[in-house]
Amino acid sequence: MRSAPRVEEWLVFLGFVASAALWPRGPHAALSLASFAPHGLLCWQLLTQPPRRSRWWPLAAGAAAALWMPPAWASLLAASLYLIQPGLRLGGLSNGLARPNTPQQLRHLLLALIAYPALAAALLLGGFAWAAGRLAGSPWPWIWQCWAALASALFLCAPLALAPQRPLSVPLRMELALILLLSAGGVGLLLSAGEPPGVPSLLLFFPLILWAACRTGPGGAALTCGMVSLLLSLAALPPAGLARGGMGDAATDLLLALVLNVSGLLVGILMDGHRADGEALRAFRARIESLVNHSPTMMSLKDRDGRYLLVNAAYARRVGVAAESLLGKRPEDVFDP
Repeated sequence: MRSAPRVEEWLVFLGFVASAALWPRGPHAALSLASFAPHGLLCWQLLTQPPRRSRWWPLAAGAAAALWMPPAWASLLAASLYLIQPGLRLGGLSNGLARPNTPQQLRHLLLALIAYPALAAALLLGGFAWAAGRLAGSPWPWIWQCWAALASALFLCAPLALAPQRPLSVPLRMELALILLLSAGGVGLLLSAGEPPGVPSLLLFFPLILWAACRTGPGGAALTCGMVSLLLSLAALPPAGLARGGMGDAATDLLLALVLNVSGLLVGILMDGHRADGEALRAFRARIESLVNHSPTMMSLKDRDGRYLLVNAAYARRVGVAAESLLGKRPEDVFDP
């Protein structure tokens, strides 16, 4: 039983190191939807495990990234990973925090992530780029893109790390797997088209995100958003046909990704709340019916027209008919004048 969390942790670590390949190659490089996936995965690790178990993770990512980018820039990206833990503490996010189940809790999570770890890391990277003279003109556009990409990565991985209200059933897990498979197939169709679509690519997958949110809650929505963002980022790498140039397109995609991610999580939380309210109502109704039917006292409930809405077992036995047959009738329909 203890080996399962260990295996999961090692799989996350391998994905963490591999995703360092998505880091921007330099301060002048355009950003993708998953440029800061390592930051999101490290956030997941910090929220699920004690921080001491991942202290060396940034060093491993920096060492791997130094193989294909300037060592100074790789070291700075690795250093930005160390800002996540103090940012989570400042935002009041710690190990054992429950998954948000109200829009207010979702807002608190969003503000805590974008105001502390995401903003601090974006300012560090943008400040270095500006001081090194690698950015022509104002550094704020690139800092803004870093902030949006960091916020999206953190905001997708954090809900997956937080404990859900209830585990998914096997049919819902199979349905979520189908949604993820359709997402992968959609990215494959975009690649086979050979040219970018006329609208932002992520917008085409928003119906699948809503499907996952409505059926599996915020966790499924976050997983679908994350997978779509990762696949689209991989598809945008050369020599794929979806590669895009220019900072303007990247800024639009990053802002749209952040908005769609928040929307999907919000829909998932609202649907979870609707299901929880329905279950609570059914449980309350079952308790009331049990109390009424097991009472030896004759009980009935009528509407304004005098028709029976509720009849307990004692009442039905006294009348000598089934309780269901009395519903909708008036007393004069049952008793002789």
